Amino acid sequence: MKTPVGATTATRLLSAVIFVIAVQAQTAYTKLTPTSLKLSPNGQGELSGASMFSLSSRPLRAEKTFVVNSDAGLLHILCTWESDTPLTVSLARAAGHGLNGTVFLTSQTAQSPINLEVRIEPEQASRGPIYVEVRAPFQHGGRETVHGSIFATIGTTEFEKAIPYRQSVRNDLQEGKLLSPSEVTAMEAKLRANPQDWTTRLSLLGYYWSSADLRMSKSQIIAARLRHILWTIENRPTDSDIFDAPELNLAISGPLADPDGAKKVEDAWQRAIAKHPENTQVSLNAALFSATTDPAFSERVLQHAKSHADDDPCNRALGWLYAMVLASGSDRAFAEHAQSTLATSTNPALLVGAAPVLAFPAFKVSTEQYSRARLSRPKYLEFSEDLATRAISSQPDNPYVVWTYLNVLSVDLNTASSTDQRLAAEKKIYELFHRFDEMSEDPGHRLLLLPVLAGLAFDLENYEAARKYAIQSLDVAREREDIVAGVAIGPQAIHDSNDVLGRIALREQKVEEAKDYLLKAAGTPGGGILSTVGPRMLLAQALLDRGEREVVIEYLQKIKSSWRHGAAQLDQWIAVVRKGKSERLNLVDVPILASYR
Repeated sequence: MKTPVGATTATRLLSAVIFVIAVQAQTAYTKLTPTSLKLSPNGQGELSGASMFSLSSRPLRAEKTFVVNSDAGLLHILCTWESDTPLTVSLARAAGHGLNGTVFLTSQTAQSPINLEVRIEPEQASRGPIYVEVRAPFQHGGRETVHGSIFATIGTTEFEKAIPYRQSVRNDLQEGKLLSPSEVTAMEAKLRANPQDWTTRLSLLGYYWSSADLRMSKSQIIAARLRHILWTIENRPTDSDIFDAPELNLAISGPLADPDGAKKVEDAWQRAIAKHPENTQVSLNAALFSATTDPAFSERVLQHAKSHADDDPCNRALGWLYAMVLASGSDRAFAEHAQSTLATSTNPALLVGAAPVLAFPAFKVSTEQYSRARLSRPKYLEFSEDLATRAISSQPDNPYVVWTYLNVLSVDLNTASSTDQRLAAEKKIYELFHRFDEMSEDPGHRLLLLPVLAGLAFDLENYEAARKYAIQSLDVAREREDIVAGVAIGPQAIHDSNDVLGRIALREQKVEEAKDYLLKAAGTPGGGILSTVGPRMLLAQALLDRGEREVVIEYLQKIKSSWRHGAAQLDQWIAVVRKGKSERLNLVDVPILASYR
């Protein structure tokens, strides 16, 4: 996936002329106004709309903002463009508390296409619009202009009205970053009158963590943060999904360091644990909160909790703690203790708690003209795989353990730096999926696995196995329309299994047979991620590379009915292919497991 060149920092103005140019540029920039993207009903009972844009790599024209006045529902944004320039698409929403400004929701940087989804709650729909910003990388001397389109749909039938508690907490914290000093004063007064006003307290925590340093002294910020954090520990110690937020964490170093407060917080957690001795969530919250400031305290809390609670949650938390400190290198002495403990442990819960953390990849950016972001192979990946292998050897039928092992192997595959490394990872995943298939009694679960097995077998050049799995998949695909793990298993299997059979035919030089399979793949009814992200187009790409443009155009036309969010992108590809130009189609360059994760 490509990303734009890293943002440049402001430099000193070297002359009055440069100063004047900069002022003029800023003035022109502030006059840019968002474009309204109007939604109207479409044939699928959704609201949809589209708009074109042009971006330049030069200043002032390098970004475009669209305003979407959305009803409550699941908002899907598809951004497509015709060049290989990476763009950034970001979504923000109007703020709450009567504040001006926007709250960041999500962002992605990639080559075309970019798909983003956000849930719009009923309360948010009444507040104001969603903002969609498209940005091109600024490059000195760049003159490229990118032409593209934004396509938006909102489906009310797929929307779950209740906002997840974690998301509502994040919303309140984010909105606090927009507060002015007068609003903070008013909200503090409101909180004194009603200390239980949790939404207001969260917004104040967001303010003191991010914006207060512009208007308050360091000692004032530290005192205010400690006051609100202590209240939260004393009054909401059983809440889940809040104590990992940075806005609620204390630091022992850096500009907001509060070592004296850290001691008071530790005492508060000990009182909360004593008050709720049978509540494991309180111990987990205390351990999570203190993991970066005092990992030894977190370890003691979890070890104590194991004496009167289910071992597995506490052991998974211990594994996470050990791995987090080891990977971050934040506490050398504790990291050595953590590595030694993990290396000798046989507890599967502890091992699967640690393995994903140690396998978490970072991004590495190249120095090409268009900088490319790749997943960087984690330092402790081999250690992580060893932990996951030990866990699965002791509990081979535990889905949680097996899923952890699969995640580690997926990182191994996605960060492979050579063909041999990639094939070795695929072989391990293939063997794991084969065992899944043998264990599974539910035809729906088998139908989820079989097309993946077919694709993996093809990559491993086991074409007979690939053919067998694809045919088995098609035998039951048309009878199933249910969605498992986000996948409409029957429709997805129809596409993917025909795709594999067509690629096998192509290897056997049966081009006409391969073309038939391509059109059969396009006959899928769609659903799940097939209708949002779209299908992997490996067979279509292989035929296109052979110059079979007409059948690929027919396929792209037919697949519109199942990939309803991809209409704009499909039209763009059809136009390019008709001109006889080379093109990379949907998801052909991603690892085989990407669409299933």
